[in-house]
Amino acid sequence: SVLVELCNCSCFFVHLWNGSGNGKTVALMLAASVWASPKVGEYISTFNSTAVGQELMAGFVNSLPLILDELQIQNGDRKDFDKIIYKLSEGAGRDRGAKAGGLQKKATWRNCILTSGESPITSAHSGAGAVNRIVEINTEGTSFFKNAKKTADFVTGNYGHAGKLFVEKLVDDSSL
Repeated sequence: SVLVELCNCSCFFVHLWNGSGNGKTVALMLAASVWASPKVGEYISTFNSTAVGQELMAGFVNSLPLILDELQIQNGDRKDFDKIIYKLSEGAGRDRGAKAGGLQKKATWRNCILTSGESPITSAHSGAGAVNRIVEINTEGTSFFKNAKKTADFVTGNYGHAGKLFVEKLVDDSSL
């Protein structure tokens, strides 16, 4: 995710989907643990949020991955998923007026969006633009971890180190 802007790439989604119990949420927790506390509700959000909330969160994490768990709790119909895809992959929030006149500061981001759910995020009716912004991974028959609970417990107690090391190596020009 931190390389999206450096490589002049567009924002994109990676969506893990299928039934319950194979470790999709723990996989998201592992990804989050590179940068921050992987507890759901701390760094990881769910789809149980408003469009404005998702936009503000994307702007807040900026170049870090935006992580949204549990697609199935998103309110609305399947067309709303395409709107979410387009909105978040654009990398900029809505223009909004300020109470005192003028415009509010617009949120911007350049990252990848990691999501999970029990069904695909796109459908046969999704536009090509939405489909082209997503890597969907059907996790049927996959068990990500031998012991998902043990992994979750470990990453909730040990997090934030890998991201710091990655950035230090990225900006260390002595290796050039």
